[in-house]
Amino acid sequence: MKSEWTYYILPFLFIFIITVLIVNWTHVSWFFDWRVVKEVIIESGEKKHSQLWQEAIGEEDRLVIPSLGIEPPLRFPMTSDVQTITTELDLGVVYYPDSAELGETGKAVILGHSAPEGYPDIKFDKIFSDLGKLQPGDNIVLYYNEKIFEYVVLDVQTMSIQEYDNYLLEPSSEYLLILSTCYPPGKNWQRWVVISQLLTK
Repeated sequence: MKSEWTYYILPFLFIFIITVLIVNWTHVSWFFDWRVVKEVIIESGEKKHSQLWQEAIGEEDRLVIPSLGIEPPLRFPMTSDVQTITTELDLGVVYYPDSAELGETGKAVILGHSAPEGYPDIKFDKIFSDLGKLQPGDNIVLYYNEKIFEYVVLDVQTMSIQEYDNYLLEPSSEYLLILSTCYPPGKNWQRWVVISQLLTK
């Protein structure tokens, strides 16, 4: 009995599906053209990706923290060698090259100097001295590669150097920007760490 039912129903379903496809061919034909399907997938991906930034044609790479009133240049050393990083820190804040790509998932890290109260304001030695004053909800704006990325502060922490190193090694699927400097300012004992997340449109 079961085999007879199968014998009749399968051809009926086949004919029904073919008929539906023929009648609606103008609406469904694109589905069978891989080039069209590929374009739809690419366009969807680009639309999603483009929501992560705004264009900033002609703008220099820099970090802007409105609540602290700072806008230092953003430097990109070729290596994470300590001497190279130290030299670049005299010229602005530094993207750490071993961290996640800016604007991509993971933890992108930007480093800056801090200095104690009364320290001479030379080069960029004091640029992150007030980093610990940031609050959850504060905005951070990143100009990079002629794009604007807007972040919101999630948390501000003081970590030991070991805790900081372990935190950076933890994987993340979020779009995170980490700002860090020495703590207390002028001492290399701990780290001030600001964790922020990319805002999407």
